[in-house]
Parts: sequence; structure tokens; C-alpha cells
Amino acid sequence: MVGKRSILILALTGLFLTACGEPKTDTTKPVSLMAVNVVQPAPAVFGATLVLQGTVTAKEQIAVGTPLQGLQILRVDAEVGDWVKKGQVLAQLENTNVQAQLQQHTAQLAKAEANLRSQQASLKEAQTLLGRYRELIKIDAISRQEFDSQQAKVDTAQASVQTAQAEIAEIQAQITSSHHQKDKAKVIAPADGVVIARHAQSGSLTDNNALFVLAKGGVMEVHAQANASEIAQLQPSLSAQVQLPDGGVRTGKVRLLPSEVASNNRLGVVKISLEQGDFVPSGTPATTHIRLADVQASLALPMSAVAFTSPTDASVMVIDQNQTAIRKAVTVGVMREGQVQIMSGLTADDLVVKQAGAFISEGDKLLPRLAQGENQ
Repeated sequence: MVGKRSILILALTGLFLTACGEPKTDTTKPVSLMAVNVVQPAPAVFGATLVLQGTVTAKEQIAVGTPLQGLQILRVDAEVGDWVKKGQVLAQLENTNVQAQLQQHTAQLAKAEANLRSQQASLKEAQTLLGRYRELIKIDAISRQEFDSQQAKVDTAQASVQTAQAEIAEIQAQITSSHHQKDKAKVIAPADGVVIARHAQSGSLTDNNALFVLAKGGVMEVHAQANASEIAQLQPSLSAQVQLPDGGVRTGKVRLLPSEVASNNRLGVVKISLEQGDFVPSGTPATTHIRLADVQASLALPMSAVAFTSPTDASVMVIDQNQTAIRKAVTVGVMREGQVQIMSGLTADDLVVKQAGAFISEGDKLLPRLAQGENQ
């Protein structure tokens, strides 16, 4: 009886010792943090090229027309792209009536000049005879009546000469007018330049519209649109490379910056003068690459790391020492070629999430991953 009880006690004791000696199993699983790519702000040199889209046009345009309306255009002597000199004939208008009038006036002038010569001869003859009469009347060889009659003939001859001279002057004025009309039938270049538009067509009639448009002095430029931020980076005389649709490249310089931007699209027109070269048609689209002055940035980040709520309000997501995501407001400066200058809000030791648009919320626990060479 005693033996059985002892065995039972020993068995229970063994079970108790066995239970106490067995290790407990931990069922808690370790937390796995999401890894994100990060970058650190670092110094950078912003040596960038600003690219603007624009159109080639003349710096100064001259519209060339004619005051003569309804005349037929007989000949066109200038084409788009031609360099013309001041006074050069661009087109010839119909001038048959003017030419006929000129021939008629020329014939009238010849007749009037012949009449003047005849009247001058008569005057000379009358004056010579009057001189003789003066001597004769002194000795009473002729009567006073005869002398006065000869004097009247001289006066009449003088009047006839004056009338003939007046007639010639009138005809000469008509000839001058005809020459002017004839000259008007020629469309003349008012200055040196390049023809950038031709509206004159042989056989058509003239009206009050321009027949040609010239680029004065052949000076062409690009009018490119830029926003306020882009305009702020520019200054006159900056060098530019202008790419044309045919693959050609022209050099130029920034000539004029806009004093204001348009209210409808917030854009202004930057004018880039082109150096002389092969003719570029007005209206040709052009891509202008303007080399900007270098900017030294003490800290910079990739553009992808910065979130913008407005052109001036920006922020980044930073991972702190506790591996917690924190949003920080930053002040930005120059933005060029995918980089942003950080003026304030960060230090060089901060770990910034590389993709600002990543699905990360403030307070998330993250594992920062700084790849080699990704501090910029």
C-alpha cells in the first residue's frame, strides 16, 4: 500500500519536473519595415540651359504697297528670301495711260518750244526796228504815231513770248506729273532688307493691301514664350543656340526681356536676335537653347524628392533616427535639369525619400536605403 503511494508521488513529481524543465515557445512574429530609397542634400553647381519654344520673325517689318488702286500688276521682280536694296524695283504696274499722256505732253512741249522761238524772233525783230525809230524820231524823219505803233508791236511780242514761256512751264509741270505717275507704277523698296512675304501676283489688281513685306536690314529674331520663373533666370546678351525644323542651327543672343507677362496665360515674349546667315522664313518654329549663368548651391535635391503644393510652397518626406517618416517644409531656389536648390529646411545629414509621390504617410515606419552615389 505504501509502495504504490510512493510510486504515485514519484510519478507526479516527475511530471511536475518535466513540465517545469520544458522551454516556452514564443509565438510573436518580428515586424518587417518597408524599404525606401533615400537621398541626402548635397552641394551642386547648376550650369543649365533653358529651352524655350518660339517663332522666327523680323525685328522690324516694312509693308510695301502702292497708292495707285485698281492697276494691273504686270511683273513681279522679287521673291521671298531675296535681299533687296533701297530703290530697287519690286514690281511693275500697268502704266499705258500714263505713258500715252507722257508722249502727248512731250509732243506738246516740242510744239510750245518751237512757238517760243518764233515769238522770240518776232520780239527781237520788233525791238531792232524800234531802235531805228528812236533815231529817226529825233530828226523828225517819222511821226510820233509811227513810233508809238512800233512800240506797241514790241509790247505785243513781249507778251507773246511770256505766254509761250508760261505754256512751256505748264507742259513741263504736266510732264513732271506724268513721270511721277510713271514712277508710282513701279513698286520700290524703301530700304535695304530681305523679302519675308510676297502678296503681289502678276495679273492681279492693286488695292490698299501690302504687296510685299520686308525685314529691314535683313535682321531676324526669335520670339519665344517664357513664364515668370524662366524670365527671372534670363538677362540680355546671354548666348543662344536656335534649332530649326530642317536641322539647321543658328546662333544668337537674348536681345529683350518682357516687362510683364500676359494676364491670360502668364507668359511673356523673350526676343532673341539671330546672327546674319542663310535666310530663315518668317513664321518658322524654333527651339531656343539659352545657356544660363552657373549657380552654386550649398544643398540640392533631385526634383523627384520635392513635393509642391504651389510654385512657392514645397516639402519633403524625411526619415528620422527612429525610422519614422516626417514631412518637412523647405524653401527652394533655382530649379534646373531635374535638380532643386534647397535654400532652407534641411541639413546635409537628412535622409530624404527620393520619390515624393511614394505612398508614404507621416508617421510610417520605414527602412531607409541609401544606394551608392544617390546622395544627389
